[in-house]
Amino acid sequence: MTISPWQIDHHLADDLAAALGWSADDGAARLAERIPSKVLCGSTAKLAAVAADEVPPGADPDALARQILTNLARGTSPAWSCWVVATVMAALLDDAGYPSPQVAAVRRVDPAAPTVDFHSTVVVVDGGPTWLCDPYFGLAVPLPTGPIDGGEPTESDDELRWARATVEPGDRWLLEFQIKRWESPLAYRVFAPSLDRLDVHSLCAISVSHSGVPARPYARLHPGERVVVDAHQDESGANVVTRWPPVSRETCVTWDDAVDAFAALTGVRVT
Repeated sequence: MTISPWQIDHHLADDLAAALGWSADDGAARLAERIPSKVLCGSTAKLAAVAADEVPPGADPDALARQILTNLARGTSPAWSCWVVATVMAALLDDAGYPSPQVAAVRRVDPAAPTVDFHSTVVVVDGGPTWLCDPYFGLAVPLPTGPIDGGEPTESDDELRWARATVEPGDRWLLEFQIKRWESPLAYRVFAPSLDRLDVHSLCAISVSHSGVPARPYARLHPGERVVVDAHQDESGANVVTRWPPVSRETCVTWDDAVDAFAALTGVRVT
């Protein structure tokens, strides 16, 4: 029997699933949506690791699940990268009995993509279809089935976000998605369909110097139903907190001020 690289302690997985408000019967797509409604996503955990001359977190879902549980209890948290939430999601799916959930590396390929920008996706069979799940952005879409030539892409769409999955020649797949406040969608093509912990560790190390994420503080949460709140420092050094929908925007003098404003909107303090 092959042991999943994402297997973690059963009691730890149960406790985290309960804290996220998710059970196995809810489905993988629902877990992808629940994670960013509870867990801060963004850059501050990575920035702290880089400042300490360490590889950014992501490859150790056991320790990360414990830390996320502590964060949820305290109401304070760093903003975690896509690798963190993907490996933790794969661990929860594995514990819940989903068959062989995989963490995949995808490479950004839309016209605005930098030369090197890797991102994570969780691939899981759920009720027949294979689902592409992105817990960093809170979305999921099933892969198309049937013949590749002439096969229709599959889409998911709601008031917050849109996603489309396409199977390309060579049995590769393309994931496109958009948070509807963005000007244009992002596109990612599969680069490595099944990673283990050492693979993720390597990609996290690569992200120190090659990343599509600016080396500036950023945090995002999807609190409540269909709401996105983020805090970020832009290219000019301005510290901005936005809520959508409807769109509200506050520019703060310092990042600490932005952290305060973000906490007022979400109840969670970014560390």
